[in-house]
Amino acid sequence: MKGKKLNVGIQILRMLFSFHILVFHCINKKLYSNKIINFIIGNVEIDLTVFFIISFYYSNHTFISKNIVKIKQRFYRLLIPFIIWPLIFFITHNLSCYLKGEKNYFKSYLLYYQFLVGNGINIVFWFQCHLIILSILFLIVIFASNRKSFIVLTIIGVSSYIFISSNYYKKHFSYDTILIYSVRKLPFSYIYSLYGYILFNLNDFLNFKKYKIKIFFIFLIVFCLYIYHRVFLELTAYFLMIKSVLGISLFIVFLNLPLHETNNNLINHLASYSGGIYYLHTRMQILLPLLLKRKKSKTIIACII
Repeated sequence: MKGKKLNVGIQILRMLFSFHILVFHCINKKLYSNKIINFIIGNVEIDLTVFFIISFYYSNHTFISKNIVKIKQRFYRLLIPFIIWPLIFFITHNLSCYLKGEKNYFKSYLLYYQFLVGNGINIVFWFQCHLIILSILFLIVIFASNRKSFIVLTIIGVSSYIFISSNYYKKHFSYDTILIYSVRKLPFSYIYSLYGYILFNLNDFLNFKKYKIKIFFIFLIVFCLYIYHRVFLELTAYFLMIKSVLGISLFIVFLNLPLHETNNNLINHLASYSGGIYYLHTRMQILLPLLLKRKKSKTIIACII
């Protein structure tokens, strides 16, 4: 089985969703009264679903082939920013507080939580933390169970779905502490990652291009259900399923856009820096009031800047 190249459609999707997440974190939603705009900027669940699908779709071949070199490269890409940026934020913030005579220092325990669950100093690194944890889990299962890895990973996925549907999960994971905020998302992240892992193999057998029109219509139908799911009381309990089908169909639609695969072009080059934007956007937002008037520092224009 050969590895699959990142194509232009997926790169465009990555850039769109990277900007969407930036807007979600940085914009002042009170400035916009339009319901459509507020809906678009009010939720990033689909973005995160698709990002996990993309990550494990394109990591499948590396994992299955047990390519140690590429596995190491993957962890370097994940671990270096996960460790370096929070350290930089911690040092620069505390140094700034010291020079200004302020007392709102980052405590050392926040750095501990940051490295443990990706939350404490910069909340957005919970996503990076999940990628690291899930990559390790997938590799352990693949190396330990060989040909039965698909069955084991699927059983874990079904168990995760049952767990997040249980009363125990609703009761004990509803709090917003530093630790629970990150941990409670992990079963969802696993399920989305499993979709990417499965889709890689499924595409070899089905060839999604043959069904791209049908999948596009599925996307439109599920998108409507996603928007109006609260209207249909019976479907509320299946919101995760609706979100999953929407993320999968959207990924397949962009995967099969009539564009050439790319290894080195302008779009690929720009998309390569979407990670840096994600790591830094919440901190860069602090600098915008120095460049713009305060009322304009949390607008769409400010997000573009």
